[in-house]
Amino acid sequence: MEAQMKVSKGKLKTRGLIVWMMGLVLMGIVSTASAVTVTLETLIQTDGSLQVGDKLFHDFSYEDYNDPAGPAADMINVTTQQVAGPNGLLNGLEFHGPFVARSGETQYIAIGYSVTVTDPNYLITDIHLAGNPSAIGTGSVYVGEVVEDINGNVLSDLLIYADNAQNPTQVLSDSGVFSGVSEIRVFKEVFLEGGSNGLGFLSFVDQYVSQERVPEPASLLLLGMGFLGMGVWRGRAMKG
Repeated sequence: MEAQMKVSKGKLKTRGLIVWMMGLVLMGIVSTASAVTVTLETLIQTDGSLQVGDKLFHDFSYEDYNDPAGPAADMINVTTQQVAGPNGLLNGLEFHGPFVARSGETQYIAIGYSVTVTDPNYLITDIHLAGNPSAIGTGSVYVGEVVEDINGNVLSDLLIYADNAQNPTQVLSDSGVFSGVSEIRVFKEVFLEGGSNGLGFLSFVDQYVSQERVPEPASLLLLGMGFLGMGVWRGRAMKG
């Protein structure tokens, strides 16, 4: 399976945000007010987009690596949602569909999309991946994700999974933090396998994006003058 996954699993992060995201998954603290649901197929065919707060999710893509084919894009629903994060409101999407692989079966799909901040006063600084991967017997589920900036530089590499076949474990959430950018591209791969005698299933995958305010020019000027003043003072102190 590891050879099939194009997204590197990387090292699992241990940030406090992960614990918070696990709490959201377990308790289901999700705001459904004014939520919009549309199929992934519709978003692709119409070149559609979804606005969630100050985030615009757009340029959706879908690829199925299965033979025979896995779930079609019109069987995958995309729902807008917002949650209260540790530093303010998080905006995101939920993907839900028939993600299941029984004994002798596999599912391997890829979903891509871009996220742009529509408020020029903010930049995207972190991303959060969560879901409920579950496995029985020889089953396994892996959701890997690579986040890039508009120049193709990798900003984050996330993974959630459940694997009963080799090492009975389950990771429900992962988070990545990076320098602020105005737009990101997300590449999400979902792999499920039933193995010789098992079951791998996943009913939803959540994605949230948060940001920080861009420093105002006046603040940057004051900061620069402060550093300049410190440099002059240090120079005089060394001469004296």
